[in-house]
Amino acid sequence: MSGGQSRAAHLGAAFHHIGSVTNVPNEHIGWTNASSGPYDGATLFCEGGELGTRSAAKAHRQSLKRRLRNRMVRSATKTVAKKAEAVIAAGDPEAAGEAVRIAVSNLDRAAKKGAIHANAAARRKSRLVLKHNAATLQAQPSEAEKPKPRRTKTPPPSKARKPKKAEK
Repeated sequence: MSGGQSRAAHLGAAFHHIGSVTNVPNEHIGWTNASSGPYDGATLFCEGGELGTRSAAKAHRQSLKRRLRNRMVRSATKTVAKKAEAVIAAGDPEAAGEAVRIAVSNLDRAAKKGAIHANAAARRKSRLVLKHNAATLQAQPSEAEKPKPRRTKTPPPSKARKPKKAEK
């Protein structure tokens, strides 16, 4: 880097200027100084701006990894929930029960990982189970079609009253 040249001008084609924000391709996310020694005043550039410290750079890298991981978990969870709703709508109660069980498990796992909020997972589980219960209730035979319960031969034991104690 020569006299009056800025760091952005030195790196040249790696930067795409949009207003005052500097965007750098993913391969350039990292320290722009060549040394691996202590912080020497070099600036860390990332998409959308610059980061001042190594810890900020590491936190940014970690947040990108978490973002991608959370997106995959959320997407998979939504897919399983939609499949469960489709099975419920199809009308097979046994397959619907299994699909709902898997969807509830995925929602719990996503909430445990922090990909979705615990309350959001609870709300989605509740709505899914309500749909499942409504569908299975319609699939069950009505009261008139059900066989009557058989009476047992011996009646249940009656509760005998305890005698009152005499007051003094």
